[in-house]
Amino acid sequence: MKYILLLLLINTAYGALSPVATLNDDQQMRMYAAQIADFKISYKMPNGMNHKMFHRMHGKLMHTIIVNKDLSHFAHVHPDFDMKTGVFKLSVNGTSTDPDNQALPQSIPWFGEYYLFTETMPHNHDSGEMVMVTTRHQIYADGARGGPSADTNWPDANRGIEYEFVQNGESLKAVLDYETYDFCDRWVPKFYLNIKKQLENGEWVAAEGFEKWLEMGGHAVMIENSNRPFEQLRFQHLHAFLPIATASEFDYPFDAHIDELQSGQYKMWFQVKRFGEVLTLPFAMTYQKPIQPLKSSNKCK
Repeated sequence: MKYILLLLLINTAYGALSPVATLNDDQQMRMYAAQIADFKISYKMPNGMNHKMFHRMHGKLMHTIIVNKDLSHFAHVHPDFDMKTGVFKLSVNGTSTDPDNQALPQSIPWFGEYYLFTETMPHNHDSGEMVMVTTRHQIYADGARGGPSADTNWPDANRGIEYEFVQNGESLKAVLDYETYDFCDRWVPKFYLNIKKQLENGEWVAAEGFEKWLEMGGHAVMIENSNRPFEQLRFQHLHAFLPIATASEFDYPFDAHIDELQSGQYKMWFQVKRFGEVLTLPFAMTYQKPIQPLKSSNKCK
């Protein structure tokens, strides 16, 4: 099997930054499932020194998303940063003093191939610009097989998809749908997640008790389900405010300044915090880009 470590060059006032990542001090990125492994990543400057200045983004210096290849497992965790050495460190399957690392002990629990994405924001002393940088890595985990089954149904979320779950004995359901807008030279979707609770009489009403998590009302990660090479798979991190217009409804706009989202199958994990607990709500969905011509032929200035 071929293992890929995708490294991006990042331009700063220091020149190009080159990410260097290892797992248990090895670039082969192999480990045993359910056992602790040390992931490290640093950003080398042309002079060989590690870049040490990073902006906080949604409360963290780095966000890390771990999913397995069939997209049935998900973890959103946050490495520690050693400012003296300029190295980010993540104890995969380990523990952390960070209360937002609740998924860390089960981040790679079973045999298989995993994708690991990092997001950080190196500081550019020259321009002061803040540009988010993503790296992506493949990890192979030996060990016991297990885990949930891969999704086989990918309905169009435009018709509404429901996910029912229980929190502290309370029956809840999340309903996902989207609308697509004509924005200058592209179609831009906005995803809506409406979370309802069931009353004793069976009626579904707006859920309450939502709190900010990582400085936002909600987070969502989108990953493309396709046979395209790993380095080409769509990976997107979306954000929502707490419900504003409609009680219990979170709006997740797709950034209009990035490449247009193409029709296809996508797995989305929505994360919101309710009564002190972070909920992770998975949806396998199909997105259909409109086939009619755009109304506007003018590109955004």
